[in-house]
Amino acid sequence: MHQQSLETTTAAPPLRLSRQPDMELPRISVIIPTLNEEKLLERTLTAFTPELRECYALELIVSDGGSTDRTLVIAEQYADVIVRHTDTKRQTIAEGR
Repeated sequence: MHQQSLETTTAAPPLRLSRQPDMELPRISVIIPTLNEEKLLERTLTAFTPELRECYALELIVSDGGSTDRTLVIAEQYADVIVRHTDTKRQTIAEGR
């Protein structure tokens, strides 16, 4: 009988960043396209805690396609950058990204 050889690997431990004072991490931009997303946007943006944002040098960008609800009010509380679509034609999701 032929015995099969199996190789097992374990997942690497989670990456721990210890930022040195003189070392600047590259900025990571998280772009969130929106259109009338008041029900979900606050929960989404608050998932990026200040500690997480600082540790990974994250910036939050909300790209709004012309919301008529409270989306922009919520975005102004949490996002670093807000891009507002002001063209008369409807913005596609690709344009929002």
